[in-house]
Amino acid sequence: MRITNLNQCVRGWFIGDFPNTILRTKDFEVAFMKWEKGPFSDMHFQREATEYNLVTKGSLKLNGKVYKEGDFFVFEPYVVCEGEWLEYTEVVVVKTPSCPDDKQVVECK
Repeated sequence: MRITNLNQCVRGWFIGDFPNTILRTKDFEVAFMKWEKGPFSDMHFQREATEYNLVTKGSLKLNGKVYKEGDFFVFEPYVVCEGEWLEYTEVVVVKTPSCPDDKQVVECK
């Protein structure tokens, strides 16, 4: 087995078209992500992929709406992601298809 710990994966992505995954595939991506309280690191959208998210711990404010443990949120292509982590938060993310270079950062002026 190549991977023995989530810390060895790229930003929490343990399935997808990345090096150091437990399953390398172009079909979909799966990640377990941990976020500290504070603003999102950037505003962005996906050009091709749809992203499905499950909040497993904590809460966040996303595009004006609050999500908490047990809530789902989905990002279709070209929907901008803007928000903040209201507390320490954990999220399971599934994205399809797997296209690691799909993320487009939006710069505010």
